Amino acid sequence: MDRTVGVVGSIIISILARIAGFILRRDHSPATNPQAVVVAKFVGLGSIVYSAYLCLGLKKKFPGTKLYFLTTVSCAPLARRLQGIDDVLIVDDKSILRLALSNVKLLWKLWQIRPDLYFDLEVYSAYASILSNLSLARNRYGFYRKSVAFKKGLFSHPVFFNTRRHISEIYSEMAKVAGFEAVEISEDSFRVTRKDEKRVESLLAASGWESKEIVLVNPNASELMLERRWPKENWRIFLEEITAKWPTYAFMLTGTNSEKPYVDEIYLSLSERAKGNILHTAGKWDLGSFLALLKRACLLVTVDSGPLHLAGALGVPTISLWGPVEPDHYAPRKGLHIRLYRPPYCSPCLHHADVPPCHGDNICMKQITPALLIEAVDNFFLAREKPK
Repeated sequence: MDRTVGVVGSIIISILARIAGFILRRDHSPATNPQAVVVAKFVGLGSIVYSAYLCLGLKKKFPGTKLYFLTTVSCAPLARRLQGIDDVLIVDDKSILRLALSNVKLLWKLWQIRPDLYFDLEVYSAYASILSNLSLARNRYGFYRKSVAFKKGLFSHPVFFNTRRHISEIYSEMAKVAGFEAVEISEDSFRVTRKDEKRVESLLAASGWESKEIVLVNPNASELMLERRWPKENWRIFLEEITAKWPTYAFMLTGTNSEKPYVDEIYLSLSERAKGNILHTAGKWDLGSFLALLKRACLLVTVDSGPLHLAGALGVPTISLWGPVEPDHYAPRKGLHIRLYRPPYCSPCLHHADVPPCHGDNICMKQITPALLIEAVDNFFLAREKPK
C-alpha cells in the first residue's frame, strides 16, 4: 500500500501543497521560537536511538518548546525513555482498522498541537511523507534519496539522505538545515530508574550471579530484515566454546517476548555443561530493565540490532556481526566497538535494494565463522584482564 497507493497519494498531495503554498505565500524561514515540534520515526529501534542527536539538539536550542515524538506501538517504550521528549504520539499499526482509526485520532491531535516544526526521519515511506504534510506544520523537514520531485511539496525543507555517511551525521545535517546543532548522545540520554536497576539486581541475586561479570548475547534481528541474523548453528558452536574457555564470565541470552521462540531454539541446542553458564532471559525484561542490565554488562555480543545501538549510547563495549548493512553507516562510534564484517559482492544491500539479492540466503552473515567471533571475544577478555 505504501509503495502503490501511498506514492500516488504523495504526488497528488504534493501538487495540492504547491498550489496552496503559492496562494498562501507561507514563510518557511528557520523558526526562532517554536511552541511545538514533532519528530517522527515509525520503525527501527537503532534509528530512534540516533534520533536523540536531533531531539537533544532541539531541546538545547529551544528549551521552552514542547517536543512530541511520533512512532508506532512497538517503538513507543523507547521513545518514552528519550531525554527531552515531552509526549509520545502513537500510530497503532497492529491491524488495518486500528491503523485507520489511530490515524484519524492522530491528525486531530496534530491539528490541535499546530506544530511549528515537523521532522520526518523515515526515508522510504510515502505514508510518513503524507502525514508530515497533513500535520500542517509550517516547516517540514524530511529525507530524499534519488528523486526529490514529488517530495518538494510534501516537505518545505528536503534533506539528502547520504548512505555513505554515518546515521548520526545524517541526523546532524537535518539539524543544521533547521538552524541548530545536534547534541552527542551519552548514557544519560535515556531514562533508567532505580526501579529498573532493582529488578536486574533481584534477578542476578536469584541466579547467584550478582558478583559475576555479565556478557549479554543478542542473536536477534528485527523483522525489518531478518537476513541480519547469524545462523543458529554458529551461535551454538560459539556459546559451547566460549563458555568452556571463560567459565568465570556469566553469559545471558536476551530478546523480546516475540523473539523468545527463536532464542529458545538456540538455548535448547546447547549441552547441559554450556547451559550451566548461560542464563536464558529472552522475554523477561521490559525496556527499562534491559537498559539497566546493559549498563551492568561488561560486553554485548550481537548482530546489527536495536540492543547494539542502545549499548553504544550507554557506553557499553560491543562485538557486532554485520552483513546486509555497512557498519560505517550504522555502527556505534564512541567507545570500544569491535565489528566483524566479511562482505561479499552484494553487501551492503539494505538501503539499496527492495529485495535482498540473496533472497534470504544471507551469505554475508554466513561468511563470519564462529572461530572469528571466538577470537574477537578472546582478545577482548585477554585485554580486559591484562594487568595495567
